[in-house]
Amino acid sequence: MTVPRFATRIVLACAVLVLASPLVAVLRSGVRVAHAEPAPAATGKFTLEPRPEAGIASLSLSITRNKNQRGWYVERMPLAQLAGLAEDALKAEGSAIQFTLKRDAGEIRARGTVAKGVAQGAFEVFLDDAYATQLQQSGIGKPNAEQHAMLLMGDGSFALLDDIKALGFGTPKLDVFVRVVEHGVTSAFLRDMGTLGFKLATLEDWVRAQDHGVHPSYVRGMRAAGFIELTYAQLLKGSDHGVSPDYVAAMRRAGFTLATFDELLRAREHGVDAAFLRELQDQGYKLPALRQLIDLRDHGVDGAFLAGLAAAGYHGVSILDAIDARDHGVTGAYVMAMQQVGYPNIPLRDAIRARDRNVDASFASRAAQKLGRLPTLDELLRLRDSGEIE
Repeated sequence: MTVPRFATRIVLACAVLVLASPLVAVLRSGVRVAHAEPAPAATGKFTLEPRPEAGIASLSLSITRNKNQRGWYVERMPLAQLAGLAEDALKAEGSAIQFTLKRDAGEIRARGTVAKGVAQGAFEVFLDDAYATQLQQSGIGKPNAEQHAMLLMGDGSFALLDDIKALGFGTPKLDVFVRVVEHGVTSAFLRDMGTLGFKLATLEDWVRAQDHGVHPSYVRGMRAAGFIELTYAQLLKGSDHGVSPDYVAAMRRAGFTLATFDELLRAREHGVDAAFLRELQDQGYKLPALRQLIDLRDHGVDGAFLAGLAAAGYHGVSILDAIDARDHGVTGAYVMAMQQVGYPNIPLRDAIRARDRNVDASFASRAAQKLGRLPTLDELLRLRDSGEIE
C-alpha cells in the first residue's frame, strides 16, 4: 500500500506497530483473579510542538505498519483536548509530561519529555470495543485491530460518519471509511469546504482534494487573489503546479498582469516566477508577453545568461537573438574567450556562425600559430571546414 500523502500531514517520528489481544490473567488452578490492564493495540512515537496561536499545538503520531510502511497523523489541536497536560507544560524545559487523547474509537496515552519547547516520547493506543461493534451494527463493518488503530489515530469519529451521510454518500464500507480517515478528511474539512460551496461527486474526490492541497485556506486565498469561480479540477491543477496565493501576489508585485487563471497556470508550469521576472528587469528588459516569457524560460535565457552577454559587450539583445544565442551555445564566456585571442568586436550573428562550426578560442589560437598571423573570422571558418587544422 502506498503511504498516503497529505499537504497538512508531516512525518515527524516512527515506531513499530504492535497488534495485541487483551491480556486476561487466568490461573490453571482455577482461582479467579482480576483482569489485567489490556495490552495496547499499537505503540508509536509522538511529537508535540506549540503553534503561534495561544493554546494550540501540532501533535504528530507515527507508527510503522506492515513491517516497513509507515503511518502518521499530524493535526493542530487545542492543548485543552489533551487530558492531563497543563497549558504551560511545554515551557518547562526537561520536564516529564503525560496526556491522554480520548476519541470515539478509544484512547491515545502518551508520555514524554520537553526539550527546547517541544515534547517527544512514546504513546500507546487503547481501543474501545464498543466503537467497533457500533461500526459493525451500522453496516460499515467491523474493523480489525490495525484498522481500528488507524481510525483512532485519524479520528474516524461518528460525527465524521454523520457528515459523510449528510453529503448524500450513505454509509461507507469499512475500507472506504478507513481510506477517508487515513487521508485526513475530517468533519471540519468537509464542513469548511461545503461552506465555500463545494459539493463533490464521490468520497474519492474528497480524498483527492485533501491529498492535493485543495484546502479551505487555499480556496479562500485564491478567491482573495481574484479567482472567484475556479472549479474543483482547476483548483487541483493549480495546487499541484504550485499556483498559490503567494505565487499570484509575488508575480503581481513583479509587474506581471495576470488575465486568466489558465495563463497563470501556464506561466507556473514553465517556471516563470517572480524571481525570473526580476532577473529580466535587472538586465533592463521590460516584461514581454507571456508567450515570450515562456520561450525565454524554456530556452534557458535567464538573468545570468543575459548578464554574461552584456559583460561581453552585447547590450539590449532582442529576445529572439538571446534565444538564438543560447540555443547555439554562444555565452558571454565563449565570446570573451574569443576576444582574448584577438577578436574583440564579433557581431552576435557571426559569433553564432562561429560557434556552430566549432570555432572557439583554442582553435583560433592554433590557426594563428600555424599561419603566423591572426586570421579573419571567415578564414577561421574555412580552415575549420577544410580540416586543415585539428
